[in-house]
Amino acid sequence: MVPLEYFERFTSLAFDESGVETIILETVPIVKQGITNISQIIATNENVWTFAREFNDRNSRDKTNLESTMDETPSNDVMSNKKVLVMDVFSYSVSMCLENAMNNEMIPLSIGTNIKNNLEQADDFQAYLNYAKEIDDALKENNGGVLDSSTIKNAFMCSEKACKTKSRLTYDALHWCMKETSGRMNAALACLLKCTLKKEGVLRDCERHCNTQYMSLKPIPWKDAKEVMVKMTGLQGHRHL
Repeated sequence: MVPLEYFERFTSLAFDESGVETIILETVPIVKQGITNISQIIATNENVWTFAREFNDRNSRDKTNLESTMDETPSNDVMSNKKVLVMDVFSYSVSMCLENAMNNEMIPLSIGTNIKNNLEQADDFQAYLNYAKEIDDALKENNGGVLDSSTIKNAFMCSEKACKTKSRLTYDALHWCMKETSGRMNAALACLLKCTLKKEGVLRDCERHCNTQYMSLKPIPWKDAKEVMVKMTGLQGHRHL
């Protein structure tokens, strides 16, 4: 688990030495090694979210206190516009892992469908943290109660039970196939950067919208555009634009 102190040191260095005003932290995704230590991954990601929330709340209070002690509205040079946002790659990886594990029968369809339906209704990072443990439990239960390296690898890499066809999710259960997965990551990053232009009062809602829309497998609406079906081995049946 990565402690909160690490994020404090890292962001302080970035703000002070690089002069940036916005830092976007990525949550840790599920990969082959990570799923065997799912509790540590969840704990680390909880710290990512906790740090971002606490930093922005603290910065907002400091600005309010500064304004209250000055006769005139302080300029932007005096006020701190530092922000820490979160790009929830973990949630994206949970959605992809679940879909692929259902397709290759590593997770029973009934259990997987129930988790999937719940995630599709979720609009908060905590739901993905909670259901990741359920996915882990389902994988164990459906594979003799043990998750060895080959089982975990197959859950990511194989598009069907016999593993005659590889998934286009990942080739080694460590690195994502960026041709298929990077579109949503780029969209999420652009969306979060746009959030930094909004007022503080709506910053968190904007961040939630970006992650809910793009760091998942939910259909992406595009005004005046037709929805097309993209056939991806191992992720069949999902609509993308």
